[in-house]
Amino acid sequence: SVPQHLGPGFVWRAWELIGMLSGLGRTGHVPRLLLQTLAVFACFLIIGCQSTFEDPIAGSEGGGSQFADTLGPDATPYERAIHQGQIHDALGDRAAAELAFRDAVALREAAFGSDSGQLVEPLMQLALEVGLQGRHEEAEVLFTRIDRLLESPASPWDVPRAWSYRAIALSGRGDLEGAYTLALEATVERRDILTVEAQQGGDDLRARLAPGLAELAHGLVVEGALAFRLGRIEEAELAAALARRILVQLETAPEWWIAEVDELIALIETENEDFESADRRLRAALLFKQRSFGSSRPVALPLMSLGRV
Repeated sequence: SVPQHLGPGFVWRAWELIGMLSGLGRTGHVPRLLLQTLAVFACFLIIGCQSTFEDPIAGSEGGGSQFADTLGPDATPYERAIHQGQIHDALGDRAAAELAFRDAVALREAAFGSDSGQLVEPLMQLALEVGLQGRHEEAEVLFTRIDRLLESPASPWDVPRAWSYRAIALSGRGDLEGAYTLALEATVERRDILTVEAQQGGDDLRARLAPGLAELAHGLVVEGALAFRLGRIEEAELAAALARRILVQLETAPEWWIAEVDELIALIETENEDFESADRRLRAALLFKQRSFGSSRPVALPLMSLGRV
């Protein structure tokens, strides 16, 4: 199943980091992701991932609407609040998304108290939503509260997840260097958590590693988008390619996740003047997002990008 924090909100927000396409040139920076690349591929060797996912660029004809059908009838009110917030965010209704995330925070506070690590997940969703509306000081107060709660996290994944969300928030304030540094730290933390889990072994290792690999992929999308905005094209290219490789290998990855990554890769290809590949990739991304979202905001951005190629 798809973890709540990896729903329509997380990877979708990475797109918003890309921002203006003009003025982003090559920098000649050497990619800094070799260690994490080796670690991730080692995880694939350990669990023997064989994907049943058909690659969009290879011409898949499968799929369906995956956007609204990720919750079952037994979902809790908290899960539904988070899910609704993510849907509203992906469709561009930030005010409605904020209200849903506030409901989620209230539900967790009622269940666990105001000082529980269980509040980290809804608070980081809320903090980012508030920051994306330009209320940066209010968002910073929420992130400060998250930092305090992370002293006793409900899950080790909460730490890098919160760093990625804060990186997105920092980019919204114009601090791209600070955001990129934090995104890199989040990637290293995810790699370390995966390494520890892989060392534990067990017959269920593949199932246990899959959510963490999805976490790593989405964090790499954030990292790659920030590198792209900073003009560090080689680093953006490697981060995006690794994120895509992970998602294609994961059997549970919705096709629109890969479509999101392909939009970033297409922008990188455009920067590298590989216009034919960028055009083909964006058309495939558009097809998959239309199947998942219909004629809505998430479909508009690949159409706009296609017009630029």
